Amino acid sequence: MDTLAATSGVFGLANRIITNRATANSRRSRIIQLAQLPALIALILCIVGGTDAADASNASDLSSAQTKTKVGIVIFLCIYVLLLGLVVITLQDIGRAPSGEKRIYWAVVLAMPWLAARVIYSMLAVFTNSSTFSITGDHPLVQLFMATIEEFIIVCLYTLVGLTISR
Repeated sequence: MDTLAATSGVFGLANRIITNRATANSRRSRIIQLAQLPALIALILCIVGGTDAADASNASDLSSAQTKTKVGIVIFLCIYVLLLGLVVITLQDIGRAPSGEKRIYWAVVLAMPWLAARVIYSMLAVFTNSSTFSITGDHPLVQLFMATIEEFIIVCLYTLVGLTISR
């Protein structure tokens, strides 16, 4: 995604994405709308995997539950990378946006590192066997500083921006 291909078709597509304003019909907006489906699927997989893991009675059930959760987290990582790319592409076009939309954009920019920490924590919790990053582990400070605070900051950012923009 971050690598630019050398073909003119890809450069032409990138140029059209950059020069299009972010309207409901723009490519950026459609990409975000299309990313909602994988995000919903990832959320469902993580919820089902987590509840199945809690109810697992044997190793086979636990393995299946962990696989669902891992797939969900990988999908979330892919969506994060996609959104990061959209943020970078939109940076070149943000000067022409109305002030309220600029505030939304900068809130998203400020939220991205916090969201990255949350995604990294989820990856470590699912893909490592370390009890330090386990969601049910004995390290509540790790969960506090890698999950809870990040979510709180992101919600506060979006809430503040939402309260300050006009209808």
